[in-house]
Amino acid sequence: MDLDLTEVEAVCKDLYVRALKLLPPDIKAGFADLARDETSATGRAILGTMVENIAVAERTRNILCQDTGIPIYNVVIGRDVRVEGVDLKAAIRRGCARATTEHSLRSSVVHPITRVNEQTSCGIRVPIIHVDFDDRPETVSVEMIPKGSGSENGSFLQMLLPSDGINAVKRFVIDRVIELGGRVCPPTIVGVGIGGTSD
Repeated sequence: MDLDLTEVEAVCKDLYVRALKLLPPDIKAGFADLARDETSATGRAILGTMVENIAVAERTRNILCQDTGIPIYNVVIGRDVRVEGVDLKAAIRRGCARATTEHSLRSSVVHPITRVNEQTSCGIRVPIIHVDFDDRPETVSVEMIPKGSGSENGSFLQMLLPSDGINAVKRFVIDRVIELGGRVCPPTIVGVGIGGTSD
């Protein structure tokens, strides 16, 4: 099976927009459960505002949050699927850019040095594209995650002494997560790299 890259581009565009506008029913139900069980008046007020924001966004067909995030695409390719990897990545980038420009999404992606914003949600190594393979014949799946841009503000590096051991690593990670609290944007993804050079 030859993968249709025009279709890949369209799917990547649509997935980005849907991820920003549609909240799955189980998440909405979770908000309702939280609001029902919350005992703090402040907590109830905040949850109420969040629930109302979701309703307004759905009613007006608007995005749920002004932060359109760093676009992440997870692609899984099954057996007997033919595609040129470079062309696949280009199709995903085009879909991402089209979502941003055709739907007037705010682009948070800037060049790491010049800080120039292309207004496409694309840049150096962005969107982030993960490609994996599995045994399903003639199957391709694409998942899109708009990772909140503010979550990157919680990056840390620590050089530990080898004699400190794993407990020092655990303590460092836990302390940084507690320190950041709610300052990072969801989804909160905690990645830990151990060993080797700082990169």
